[in-house]
Amino acid sequence: MEIVPIKIDAGEEKAWQEVCGLSRADVCRRTVSTYDEKAGAYILRCFGTDFQIDPCEMKIACQSAQGGDFFR
Repeated sequence: MEIVPIKIDAGEEKAWQEVCGLSRADVCRRTVSTYDEKAGAYILRCFGTDFQIDPCEMKIACQSAQGGDFFR
């Protein structure tokens, strides 16, 4: 049995997919973020808190205790 990838045409998953395919330098320039090679994620400072964003895994994480409040 062959596994066929799901085609995503719209919505949140499509947005993640598009960012995943962009050049890292372009994403960093447009978002004023940096790319952490070790973490494999963009680092975006927002409201004084650093967020790790991995668009290819569709994950947003924060090491700060205050960061959890953003996702409730």
